[in-house]
Amino acid sequence: MKKTGTYKKTGNLAIDIVAGCINHYARFKKPLERIVLHPKLWASFCEFVKAQIPMYDFSDDTVDFDGVKIVKGTTLMIKDMYWEFGKVKKLEVVN
Repeated sequence: MKKTGTYKKTGNLAIDIVAGCINHYARFKKPLERIVLHPKLWASFCEFVKAQIPMYDFSDDTVDFDGVKIVKGTTLMIKDMYWEFGKVKKLEVVN
């Protein structure tokens, strides 16, 4: 699922916090590589994705959402969501 621009709220907490996190760090040019969701949010996230894309394959517990890998965490997670940053691409100056 690739989207450009801002997200509209969906009413699904899992989708909204993932989209909000991606938007927040995109404004600061800090690309996210991966977001880990607690299993209860992961279930809600997958339910929404299945409604939008019925044939989506969740067999590896990973979803690509706007270029960010969303993965299922464990029940041992203290917070509902964790995120990891990717490498910042540097612009090259061509003379």
